[in-house]
Amino acid sequence: MKNILLTAIVALASVSLTTSLIGCGAATGSTVVKYNKGGAPIATEAPRDGSYQLYYFFGGNPVVTVPLKKGEKLGFEASGDKVMAVAGDKSYPVEVTATSRTAYWKHAK
Repeated sequence: MKNILLTAIVALASVSLTTSLIGCGAATGSTVVKYNKGGAPIATEAPRDGSYQLYYFFGGNPVVTVPLKKGEKLGFEASGDKVMAVAGDKSYPVEVTATSRTAYWKHAK
């Protein structure tokens, strides 16, 4: 019984590690700014013209893509008891969960 339990724990840990390594690295482009659940939201500026995509750590596809000009607002801001992802004059509620605790903006290539 102990061997079965140990095998199951090792298998689960292996899947979790593999998934976590794939999560952030699977998205192409360069990360500009991140928000970690429980941390302070950070807003910055788009470093260059282009398309910026919002991702969650375990998500392989962008949640939204926004065209921005260099210097426009990009990042995360507190809004009451919520955190909003901001890009230019647009904002989107951040929906981090127990398994996806990080949201991030990437400059798309």
